[in-house]
Amino acid sequence: MALAQLVPWELAEEIYHADLCQNSGQPIVPARVALGALLIKERQGLTDRETVETIEENPYMQFFLGIEEFTQEPPFDASLMVDFRERFGEEGMQRIAEAIALASLKESEPEAETESKSDDDSEPPANDGQLITDATCAPAALCQ
Repeated sequence: MALAQLVPWELAEEIYHADLCQNSGQPIVPARVALGALLIKERQGLTDRETVETIEENPYMQFFLGIEEFTQEPPFDASLMVDFRERFGEEGMQRIAEAIALASLKESEPEAETESKSDDDSEPPANDGQLITDATCAPAALCQ
């Protein structure tokens, strides 16, 4: 399923505009552009400047941000990425991540239901196998 269909854009609007004063200051970057840029940055492992450059060069990423026509103009200045992170905040991003995860689960449920209906057995499958984990991503104090 495409990420754009899983992202709760309405929730993003609500969180993004929660603390903004209406009709004062410069026009703000739309919430979809702000959240989309943050998602692109994290998924691609880019810096703020690289994110803006990548969006500027890629019509698919512009479409993801809700930009209707391809443009080679930057959608915003890279320095605004700091403002985007502040506006959404850690709690807001957590709410959005949970909503994306729930939407993803709902999309995969019909597949799981059809698979389980094809089995004559109504018991869940046994947990067979082995999980191999790698601890290289866990923080550790190597220098003492």
